[in-house]
Amino acid sequence: MLRIYFVRHAEAMGNVQEFFQGRTDCEISERGAKQLEYLAEWFRDVPIERIYSSPLKRTISTAEAVNRHHGLPITEDERLIEIDGGVWEGKPWAELPLLYPVEYDLWQNRMEDFYIENGEKMTEVFDRMKAAVTDIAAQNQGRTIAVVSHGCALRNYLCHAMGRSISALKDVGWSDNTAVSLVEYGDDLTPKIIFKNSNEHLPAEMSTLSRSKWSRIEDTVYSDDGTIRVRNLRLSDPEIFAREEVAQGWQNASPEKLEMRIHDSAAGKAIAIAADFEGEPAGYVSVYPFCMNGAFGGMGYPEIVDFNVLEKFRRKGVGTRLMDVAEQIAAEFSDTVYLGVGLHSGYGAAQRLYIKRGYIFDGSGVWYGDKVCPPYAECVNDDDLNLYLSKKLK
Repeated sequence: MLRIYFVRHAEAMGNVQEFFQGRTDCEISERGAKQLEYLAEWFRDVPIERIYSSPLKRTISTAEAVNRHHGLPITEDERLIEIDGGVWEGKPWAELPLLYPVEYDLWQNRMEDFYIENGEKMTEVFDRMKAAVTDIAAQNQGRTIAVVSHGCALRNYLCHAMGRSISALKDVGWSDNTAVSLVEYGDDLTPKIIFKNSNEHLPAEMSTLSRSKWSRIEDTVYSDDGTIRVRNLRLSDPEIFAREEVAQGWQNASPEKLEMRIHDSAAGKAIAIAADFEGEPAGYVSVYPFCMNGAFGGMGYPEIVDFNVLEKFRRKGVGTRLMDVAEQIAAEFSDTVYLGVGLHSGYGAAQRLYIKRGYIFDGSGVWYGDKVCPPYAECVNDDDLNLYLSKKLK
């Protein structure tokens, strides 16, 4: 079994000043240096045996941090370099829609067709990264290694590792600076993503992606019948839902929970969606395609989390529509999906809905937080007390 940890470089000056960085060889920023401290500590006990890196300064600095507690040689590979931005190189992101409206529209909406004058086609990046990693994998069967590269380059490879064609590139999502993905390979070198774009080693204040103006979440509509519209969770939603939840008696409701879902969605770790009923925000749910938590964590199954419909919109089909879309999204990644449900009466409607939809209990018993409760143990019946269920989608 081969395990490859893919790492995006630390924050560099192009990320701070928000210009198209591409092949421009920028130094890491002050925050980037701090990110590398957290990254080095995260990799301290990971038994990596080889390290490969793009040759640019920001990736070499990141590879050196990965290597801090290992003392390995770092192999530079030109094929791991970032997309060549051609005439976009060094230009502020804010100017690109004005100077290159056609190309910018491709970048935002049809990435697979993107090409810029004097630059590299997106299809070339996809093929280059696929070939580079396949070669590296073939040379390292049975090892655990690290590959350090760039945002666009890694987005292309992870699209391939998900088993998708380049036309699905827009669905992969951007990773934060120093985000880590883990992919495993069997004897035939078929990739299996274990987790993707994790920035959990970074404190919230160290995140670059959460500060970025250009990496906004694109507006996506998944379903619309004229009454119920399912679309991506928006930046304005957390305050709206928190206010409504307080009004219905949830005194501890706050926007932070959904702000975290939006952040995870922007980082490519989740797909966070919401439903409007006759134009009013009515409910929300998120799908984590490569989850490491709970009864099925690390098995390659997506998890549906944080499902809620405001009380005034219940029994109107909102919950069913949200779950329909969530399961459709999950089915793009696996034939099985799982979720956890609380045990107290506040989860009664969700419990009934899951059983009606064909979910079955996994048999591992009651969980509290991230651990199974031993038989006869005393547990507090709060939101952290859960049972796990799964469903076959295909």
